[in-house]
Amino acid sequence: MQVPRIPSGSVSVWAQYSVLSDERERLQAAMKKAGIPTAVYYPKPLHLQGAFSTLGYKAGDFPVSETASEKIFSLPMHPYLKDEEIARVVDVIVSSVSSGAKAAAN
Repeated sequence: MQVPRIPSGSVSVWAQYSVLSDERERLQAAMKKAGIPTAVYYPKPLHLQGAFSTLGYKAGDFPVSETASEKIFSLPMHPYLKDEEIARVVDVIVSSVSSGAKAAAN
C-alpha cells in the first residue's frame, strides 16, 4: 500500500487523502463493513474519459495513469475528523492489510 508523503519543510491542505493498493476492493469492503466511507473519484483515467475522446488516446497510451486508476481510493478527509475517527480508519486498514498478508502466506 502506498500513502502520500509531504516533503520536509512543506505542509499540505489535503482536499482528498488517496492511497494506492493492489487490494483496493478488499480494503474498501472492510472499510464499508466498519461503516467508514471511501470513494474512487476518478475510476477512469482522464485520457479515457469521453470529454477527452477527441484527443485520440486509447487504453495503453498512459499505463501509469491507468494502473493508478485501478488501485486508488480515497479515505475520509475533512476538517471535522476527530482523532478517534482517524484511529478507527487506521485500525481497519492495518487489520485488513495484516489479514490479507496472512491469507496470502497460507
